[in-house]
Amino acid sequence: MLDQYERWVHFYTLTLQSIPLHAPPFTLIECIELLRKKTNDGKCFNLIERQTACVRITDLKINDDATLATFLFQYSDSKVSDPAFSDLQSGETREEPKLDGEGIAVSAHAVLRLNPLPGRQVEFLFLLEDAPGVGKTKILPFLNKEIKALLARDFVDPDDNKRKACHPHFDLGHHISQTLREDLEKGELRFIEFVKDFNVAELDEDPYLKRLSNTVKVKVAPKTYGDEAISAINKVKNFFNKNGFDHMKVIYKRPEGKQRSVDLSTFREDVGMLFLERWKPSRLRRNCRNVLTKLMMRLF
Repeated sequence: MLDQYERWVHFYTLTLQSIPLHAPPFTLIECIELLRKKTNDGKCFNLIERQTACVRITDLKINDDATLATFLFQYSDSKVSDPAFSDLQSGETREEPKLDGEGIAVSAHAVLRLNPLPGRQVEFLFLLEDAPGVGKTKILPFLNKEIKALLARDFVDPDDNKRKACHPHFDLGHHISQTLREDLEKGELRFIEFVKDFNVAELDEDPYLKRLSNTVKVKVAPKTYGDEAISAINKVKNFFNKNGFDHMKVIYKRPEGKQRSVDLSTFREDVGMLFLERWKPSRLRRNCRNVLTKLMMRLF
């Protein structure tokens, strides 16, 4: 159990891709530079949950050699109960009501490495402080909405020579423990799911619909382990990637009987080299941004 001076740090792999997949690539630095400008202008926020909550970047910095970007994310919710304070001696409680338009706020620091991971052109290491209410499920949709608005543009599709719209898209998957190949030495591959996200023009702005997707489940022969399992995954991954499926989930049974699922991008060249989920507790007696930055630097 962590003490009051510790926080869990999530290790994520951030994947940058173009939507549609065959559109010209975007660069991570152009995405982050525009996010930084909008943050500095005080406009990098998004009202959600029927205008009752807000996700924003309150601070975004890029270091001098443009290798790291540091973020301070904030989530505020007007539906959370007013805070209460208790007198240490008497135990009397005083409630401090929120003003109109205010919400209870929580913040989380993050550090993004702007150079890709070794051998992976579109994947980047992203460290995020674990803070209740301001995790991946809030941050990822927010970032994708922002970069789509900032960088959406047209391109000429070489397949039909027509002008079409495209935009960048982020994905976050957990990173680093041991490789999937090592885990499958004794773990039995059960099945693989592939997901293709898509938009329906009439529903694109519907506030109640977050994502439309098509999912295909591929069953695997019993007792498929190790290199044989990795080879099977890579073969079907390549097929579905060419057919527009950009996400996949590998489900396998570990020796102790527990089933595990691993989410990853179909853009990965060799799934066997995927590093599995890692969390790390870090001491935060000093500035949290500095702690995450030093942790990132020790990994390279």
